[in-house]
Amino acid sequence: MDQDKADGLEAGAEIDDAVPHQLTPEGRDVWTRIVPPLKRAGRIKATDLEAITRYCDMVGSYWKMSKQIAEEGSTMLVPTVAKDDKGEGAMWRRHPLLSERRAMAKALEGIEDRFGMSPRARADLVNRQLGRAPPEPGELPLEGGGMADGEQGADPAAFN
Repeated sequence: MDQDKADGLEAGAEIDDAVPHQLTPEGRDVWTRIVPPLKRAGRIKATDLEAITRYCDMVGSYWKMSKQIAEEGSTMLVPTVAKDDKGEGAMWRRHPLLSERRAMAKALEGIEDRFGMSPRARADLVNRQLGRAPPEPGELPLEGGGMADGEQGADPAAFN
């Protein structure tokens, strides 16, 4: 890695606004929609470039799959080896992209949590910045009455 690239990856360096060339058209649309607000909120830096690029590409693919499923239907008639008395044989099956899209959605949720892009992740960020322990699984993020007496809250707009 040359020195110029290494300098851009130092801790806290801002992520470049340029859309990565390797993104698909769908991924580019996602990048232009989500990277500027994440950058303004301070949730992404130059060291996050690879992860956020993969995320944008995956979201673009997710929506492309969703469109294909909507056009083709969630079930498909597929030929079978067994034939009826007319020599025909077919059965209905789930669209193969349904399971792929479900797996992608789970992966995307994990990335979204890492970048503070879900309500739960944003609540965890607020709690950490206020020095609170994260809520237990199943507990609401601000359960227990909110802030202690005299405690100042953070500006909620800072987390959007």
